[in-house]
Amino acid sequence: MNIKTNKLFLILSFLIVFLVLVQLFLSNSLITDGSKLEELQVQIDNLEEENNHLKSQAASLFSLSKLNETAEKKGFTQPSKIVNLSSKLPVAARSTED
Repeated sequence: MNIKTNKLFLILSFLIVFLVLVQLFLSNSLITDGSKLEELQVQIDNLEEENNHLKSQAASLFSLSKLNETAEKKGFTQPSKIVNLSSKLPVAARSTED
């Protein structure tokens, strides 16, 4: 019985050491993954803030007043007279002759 007890004790000891090492490995992996997750969340927050800033900037660049200002800088002017080129009859008017 003594030899069987020693073998059982030895097997259980190795099993306990193995399980402790597995636990340490998994704990280390979780800590590393948590750190990476936190870094990614910070990146996401920064990119969302930058995206909102760029949307605001784009909206101001395409506002009517900004477009008007840019057009004036490039030499466009307001027309002095507006001419309507449409005729009273449509181009493909139906003939009333039978």
